[in-house]
Amino acid sequence: MIRSIAFILLSSIIPVLSAQSPVESNMAAEAQDPGSVAAAYNLPLVVLDTDGEAIPDEPRIQATMKIISNGPGELNKRFDTPNVYDGYISIEQRGESSAGFPKKSYSLELQLEDGTNNNVSILDLPAENDFVLYAPYSDKTFMRNVLVYKLFREMDNWAPKTRFVEVILNGDYRGIYVLMEKIKRDENRVDIDKLDATDVSEPEITGGYILRRDKTNGMESYEYWKSPVEQIYYEPLTYQYFDPDYYELTEAQRTYIRNYMQEFDEMMSSPDFNDPETGYPATIDVKSFIDMMIINEFSKGLDCYMFSTYFYKQNDEDGGKFFAGPPWDYNISLFNVNYGYDHNIPYVHSWVYDNWSRVYWWARLMEDEDYEWEVLCRWEELRHGILDYTYLENYIDNTAAYLGDAINRNFQKFPILGTYIWPNKEWPPTYSGELNNMKSWIEGRLNWIDGEWGDVCEYVGDVDQVIEPSDETGITLRVMPNPTDMHRLSAELKNIQQNDRLKVELFDIRGTLVHAFSIEQPDPNYEMIRFPDLTYLNDGLYLLRVSGQQGVLATSRIVKGR
Repeated sequence: MIRSIAFILLSSIIPVLSAQSPVESNMAAEAQDPGSVAAAYNLPLVVLDTDGEAIPDEPRIQATMKIISNGPGELNKRFDTPNVYDGYISIEQRGESSAGFPKKSYSLELQLEDGTNNNVSILDLPAENDFVLYAPYSDKTFMRNVLVYKLFREMDNWAPKTRFVEVILNGDYRGIYVLMEKIKRDENRVDIDKLDATDVSEPEITGGYILRRDKTNGMESYEYWKSPVEQIYYEPLTYQYFDPDYYELTEAQRTYIRNYMQEFDEMMSSPDFNDPETGYPATIDVKSFIDMMIINEFSKGLDCYMFSTYFYKQNDEDGGKFFAGPPWDYNISLFNVNYGYDHNIPYVHSWVYDNWSRVYWWARLMEDEDYEWEVLCRWEELRHGILDYTYLENYIDNTAAYLGDAINRNFQKFPILGTYIWPNKEWPPTYSGELNNMKSWIEGRLNWIDGEWGDVCEYVGDVDQVIEPSDETGITLRVMPNPTDMHRLSAELKNIQQNDRLKVELFDIRGTLVHAFSIEQPDPNYEMIRFPDLTYLNDGLYLLRVSGQQGVLATSRIVKGR
């Protein structure tokens, strides 16, 4: 049983958001033909023209795209001058379970007329050429993916940036879409090295690779492989080459990453999976695994840890760590799924990570007390920041207010409120009912997780000091500041009585000694301990221990970078 501790964390700053009601006024807006030439749109307007050609599932076809965004508070019309983008694209349909919906999602690539890539910034997204136009159809709030990606980014990870837009395709109004970044290797996306055909030996061949676990429908058998390892839970995992894909990799590179994943599964399935030198602490980026676990458990998607699950490996020269993420495809989450009852998926209670043939890594990691402790402390930190219910409620309401009259236009085009669309759990007749259902479920989910993970790391408040008595002797150790960047870390030690030598040791969460020094002839009543610049240490949790000739005098936990 992990002991309860007093643990100080910086609160994530919660922006002040307006409390206006966002939805009923939207639905009461005066009806107009959303596809008329005179129609005006409050969201940025994307106008697609394929010259009448149907957009296939594949291959991509060339088309043109105009994006009009006249700024905050201004309306956008179809024949306004394009001021964001006016050029060529290639485009194809995307999606599997959503392929039968009348509102289609698309993958698109910005191009020059000759078909070469056109890397530019659109709607303030970092310059690139690959984007997705996601069509929220069964997610009648429009915002489940947007919310999850936003939260993961606010946890200091990369996730796709998004923009709400309205779309006109070949003169036909198609409703609210989400323009989002595609997952790929890029300095502004998943920032890992890019391999080329000459990278066939170490260290160049060691990274970077983005892999995926997902459905294999429509894939050739050589585009994925099954782990040869008899894993500790569930059946052996199947992995897919993603970026680079199978065709972009050399045979040497494919062999390297397959062997790496075999060694990784062997390590995670071994009794020594938590060994500090050879186990997961030396192999994975622990924070990314913790944050991905929290975002999956918070959203409780049917596909979490099973489909649309991404992970990537750095080049060894950059650390060689194995990362979880980025997140992708959360439309079937947050109370928008009506099956999986045998595994409690639609309910606010129960975990996903240990449930029904998921990627087993998280169930394994939770067997390690250090990892579990970090999860619980990270949960407590986030609950006083971006996972505070009021913060989430305000974000949802303000997003709906931003969508404004576009909500009405979307449901004029697709009158599905109050209608079952797979896989809706419920289908209230109003947009506000959709929002209220999601918010109510979120509140229940947060409360349930609190009951399982709460009251272990005690959140004390927005202060920058820790005072921890070591025992009945009255010796106290006060760390300043805490949390810290460890640039000017110091600590006050009081009431140590007589001691002619102190040993100061700093350990990381794995128990590895990362820094130590001695203090000769300290002041027995008050000793100020000053540390050198330790900013080079990784962000995370540390233990400070001060010992004298008779043993340990005092300890304190320190948070770096959170």
